[in-house]
Amino acid sequence: MAASTASFLSSPPPSSLQGLFLLLITTSVFFFLYSFSSIKLDNIHHQEGLIHPPKAILPLQQHQQAVHNHPFISQESLNLQVDVVLPEKAVIAASKTPLPTEKRNHESVGSRNNDKIYDAFHDRTLFTEEYARMKKRMKIYAYPHSKYEAFANVLLPEDPEPGGNYASESYFKKALFKSHFLTNDPSEADLFYLPFSIASLRHDKRVGVGGIQTYVKNYVRDISQTYPFWNRTGGTDHFYVACHSVGRTAMEKAVQVKLNAIQVVCSSSYFLAGYVSHKDASIPQIWPRKGPRPTRPPSHRQNLAFYAGAMNSRVRESLVKTWGNDSEISVHRARLKTPYSESLLRSKFCIHAKGFEVNTARIGDALYYGCVPVVLADHYDLPYADILNWESFSVVLSASDIPIMKRVLLEMVRSGNDKELFHDRDVFLANYKEMNSSLRIYIYPHRQDDPFANVLLPVDSEPGGNYASESYFKKVLMGSHFSTEDPSEADLFFLPFSIARLRHDPRVGINGIQDFIRDYVFNISHEYSYWNRSGGADHFYVACHSIGRAAMEKAEAVKFNAIQIVCSSSYYVFSYVTHKDASLPQIWPRQGDPPNLARERSRLAFFAGSINSPVRERLLQVWQNDSEISVHFGRLNTSYSDELLRSKFCLHVKGFEVNTARIGDALYYGCVPVIIANHYDLPFQDILNWRSFSVIVATLDIPLLKKILNAISVEEYLILRNNVFKVRKQFQWNHSPVDYDAFYLVMYELWLRRSSLRVIP
Repeated sequence: MAASTASFLSSPPPSSLQGLFLLLITTSVFFFLYSFSSIKLDNIHHQEGLIHPPKAILPLQQHQQAVHNHPFISQESLNLQVDVVLPEKAVIAASKTPLPTEKRNHESVGSRNNDKIYDAFHDRTLFTEEYARMKKRMKIYAYPHSKYEAFANVLLPEDPEPGGNYASESYFKKALFKSHFLTNDPSEADLFYLPFSIASLRHDKRVGVGGIQTYVKNYVRDISQTYPFWNRTGGTDHFYVACHSVGRTAMEKAVQVKLNAIQVVCSSSYFLAGYVSHKDASIPQIWPRKGPRPTRPPSHRQNLAFYAGAMNSRVRESLVKTWGNDSEISVHRARLKTPYSESLLRSKFCIHAKGFEVNTARIGDALYYGCVPVVLADHYDLPYADILNWESFSVVLSASDIPIMKRVLLEMVRSGNDKELFHDRDVFLANYKEMNSSLRIYIYPHRQDDPFANVLLPVDSEPGGNYASESYFKKVLMGSHFSTEDPSEADLFFLPFSIARLRHDPRVGINGIQDFIRDYVFNISHEYSYWNRSGGADHFYVACHSIGRAAMEKAEAVKFNAIQIVCSSSYYVFSYVTHKDASLPQIWPRQGDPPNLARERSRLAFFAGSINSPVRERLLQVWQNDSEISVHFGRLNTSYSDELLRSKFCLHVKGFEVNTARIGDALYYGCVPVIIANHYDLPFQDILNWRSFSVIVATLDIPLLKKILNAISVEEYLILRNNVFKVRKQFQWNHSPVDYDAFYLVMYELWLRRSSLRVIP
């Protein structure tokens, strides 16, 4: 059950997470680097594509959700007994802390037990296993430097204890140089560390802020000429660590570092072109504090929320303007009359508001003083998001939600609930209404006698088949009130080419699609002014066939700048960028309701499909002869629809791509989807709470599948199934769009992205 008001008010706050944050500065950066090294090296050595899965398969947080219904989490729910001791011992101790006796029966990985949902880790067992493997195998080569070098102060660990706002950078280097991860043998290294300190360079009078770019450029030039390691990969197996925001522009004269190397930084905004989520990683900005942490029970925290800081951003100005005189939310723009620590201790929620950058030390401050962080920083790739379940210990709000912040926090104090279909129904409905009345799309015009009218105009016939979503969207958009013929009032511009139809056009075919797209963009950029003024950032296209993933290779501005609305939405593949791009559901169109939708379902789980991936091979190997999980490869002897109708859970298993039409099939036939497809950016994830109507299982957990599904109680299954019936509407295409159907939700995803555009001056 979600934590109630009573449980929050009677339980200690999650202050131990601050200790976890401190020790994760080193261990989780190593864990990320270990995981990512296998991805990058696979990509280097296998030109045909990414062959091996990453060593750590952990869900990534989606950041652009409007408002999450985060419940309060008690110390007991977190099950963390962490002290700031040696990182290895502390993390393993945290991961092995036993559950209360009455909960141990539901400890299986991926269980939908509510207590498990609120674990501080996405997957505690998987993390512990991968952590142990990382600790044993991970090796890093740091480029060697002597203490007699002119820039030894920049390249070697500092002697005193790190302190201040940017201590994370120094702590990491100091810990790495003392650790067993460091190797003097570059042949056994997984990764190579560029040990320059941005913070030290900033204060070095020989360099200063204005000289950092030149220093980094020269440093990379020197190591690339002295050692062979950089040149053999273009820097993709190299990394650096920086906490000061000046590090964001430090690589402008060393483009290979920015584009290829792993950037482990505090200023981790994926809105900025210099930071690439999933390639780079976020490190927390922490002001170190020593000694025992002060504690205060929630029942003694009279203040609802607290913030203090300089007014150096519009987010903070909006916060002060809205809540500056409130009796429950304490917002200060000037010097505090009471100690900062006391203000944090007396508050239930402590606000982290974006300043010059998305990052500040306030999240670490909040956790240290046992206060629930409220993150008001759009586009912030939160620290350790691959590992930690931020929903379990924080509240993430968009800047546009500042006016409703008090209502959100008060509601969360009253109760937390993970059963709702929408992340926040009220916010969604309010935004939806605005979207429906204001969003305008300009579609590049084409005539019926255009030689490629079949590719650029809607199909005359009723869309059907596996890739119908692409055709349905175009057909409905062109007849909708969102379409405008006046480009001056357009929020976005639609590139109307159809990848599916180009694929079957004998003049183009699969091999000619890249040239067609390149020429099309060239033509509209010369005929119209709209593309060039934004570099394509306010343009979008829609594609459902997986070939669309490679279609933009000769039109890089489309791939990197335009919004890609695609079915093949895997963030493991570099051509898809979460938050910029969006996932389109692959739906085989069906009209009306199937018969016997509410029938008794006698089988636990069902899958049918071809064996075209290692994931499906593993599923067949483990479950092909099971009496409760029915797995079929080849032609079925019974009706596919009957198999779905008689099953409680229907499996969506990654094939060639993360996407198939099976999620839509499951929902249409009233079956709870089980998604076994790592790195799948699920459709409408900004809007829908997938936990409320589906089960997501990591591919490594296929042997545990039956245990996971059987651990779902009858009550939990009924909640899932009832929500399946509710969400069917969102996965339905209609001849004429119906409010909240698939078309309108795609439009909402576009509306969310219309104000996050980088316009080229």
